This record gives sequence, C-alpha cells and structure tokens, in this order.
Amino acid sequence: MKPYVLSILCSLLSLSSFSQSMLGIEGGIGSTSFKRLGRSTSNLPNVSASSHIRTRFAVSYYKRDSFHRHRYFGARLFVEEYSFLYELRTGGHGGNEYIDHNSTFLCLAPVFGLGLGGQQVLHVNFFFAGGVRLQADQVTRKNYLSGSSAPSSTQDVEQYIFRPGISFSQHMAIHNNWDIVISEGASVMIGNLTKYMGSGVHPGSVYLTAGLTRVFKRLPVPPRTERKPFKSRI
Repeated sequence: MKPYVLSILCSLLSLSSFSQSMLGIEGGIGSTSFKRLGRSTSNLPNVSASSHIRTRFAVSYYKRDSFHRHRYFGARLFVEEYSFLYELRTGGHGGNEYIDHNSTFLCLAPVFGLGLGGQQVLHVNFFFAGGVRLQADQVTRKNYLSGSSAPSSTQDVEQYIFRPGISFSQHMAIHNNWDIVISEGASVMIGNLTKYMGSGVHPGSVYLTAGLTRVFKRLPVPPRTERKPFKSRI
C-alpha cells in the first residue's frame, strides 16, 4: 500500500513543479447596482435606489493548469458589504416608504481564470460565490402626513446569497515573485438579498480593488517566434 501512496504523492509533486501558483490579498471599494424595472405605470413599477460605497477585502489563491499555461483554477475568500436605500414606486402609496439596508457577507468562490497574451499581464476570471450573512441591519422607513416610523425589517434579509460574476485584473511585476494587481469586477445575484413589499430585492455588485500577489515558481515567458519573410515562388 505504501508504494502506491508514495507514487501518487510523487506524481502530484511532479505536476506542481511544472505549474505556477499565486497567493494574493486585495483591498478596495464596492457598491451595489440596480436595474430599472420600467416606467412608473400601473403595470410597470419603477425602482428608486441610492447605493453607498463600502470597503471590500479579499484573499485569493490560483494555480496554473499543468496542461495549459493560460488556464488557472483557484478560490477566492472575500467580505462584501451592501448599503443602499431602496424604494419601489407603484403610484398607489399615500406617502413615502423605502428600506434602509446595511449588511455584510463572508463569501467563498471557486474561480476559473484565463491569462491573456504571452506575458499574461491581463487576466479574466469567472467565479460563482456563495455567501453567509455576518451581520444585517434593515429598517423600513415610512413618512406620512400623520408622522413617520422606522420599524425593523432585518428578518427579511437572507441568511445565504449566491452570485456568479466576472472580473478583469492587470498584473504589474515589481519583483521576481511579487505582482501589484488591480482588479475590476461585477456580479449578479441568484435569488434575493432581502424583500420589500413582498417582492424580492436582488441587486448586482461592482468593485475595484488593488493588492499584492506572491507568485510561486514563475514560469518563463516563451520567446516570440519571428515570422519568416515571404518569398515568392514566381
């Protein structure tokens, strides 16, 4: 049994010796985004939303595919915050009513990435994140002629969220094993983040981060192949 285990370990080590892995940490800002549902008519309600910019932190690990130098597989652990005012206007209200939402989620996402070009300065990453709620604070603010109130509606905030997305990152080498990485990303939500007036609220998310990445076993850039001059056979 031991020789089989030893041979498997040696095989895995030999594969990793020909691949490049990266461990990075990033910080930046993010904001929620909403899609307008339609004009304010009796059949098509209109969304009025105001998002607040919040901080964002992430730790990621990527490993290059041993069989293809432009493919990467990895995982990303990040903290995402949501902060916005949201109102669904249908024309049938007797006053102003909206939700004031603030929440924080811890998310984990498997990632598939592609390095572009010979030096792979640009990367495109596709991910599917699942998040668990760390904290939430939501109130429904109601302003009427007779007065105002702000009852808590935190119970409407979901405990778990799921969101696929895409990101673009630029790598700038500052050392043999260190890169500065700037990333821009966006994602959509599957399911709801919370509810308002019985309808689900599922905002998108955009972010901009910058950080440092430790590159292990950086692979050499393949030399460019020069095109041979065209020679006419005529």
